[in-house]
Amino acid sequence: MVGTVAELDQGRRRSVEVRVKLSPALADAFNSIAEARGLLPATLAACALGEYVERHQQQASVSRMVALDTSKRMSEAFTDPAQLGKLLSVALSLPEVARLLPQGVPEGEGVA
Repeated sequence: MVGTVAELDQGRRRSVEVRVKLSPALADAFNSIAEARGLLPATLAACALGEYVERHQQQASVSRMVALDTSKRMSEAFTDPAQLGKLLSVALSLPEVARLLPQGVPEGEGVA
């Protein structure tokens, strides 16, 4: 845990250098944006990278939540006989699924 303001400030300082090469047109456009915002290009680049990383982490978090929720719902659907019956009934009524079955589903023998 950070104990003092000075220690907190040290953790936030930019100390790792990242070099990029930009095309002249992109560099000019980027410099124009930085100037319009009253920032140095390096400061704008650090902000842009920070925003990108934060957005990437949020999207990864949302993806994990969706995957967990989907997994839970699928688990519930395949362990509950009533839910499984509904799923199979819908699936077996689709012509695309019936064509995939070795002999199709005989009339009157589908899941109700």
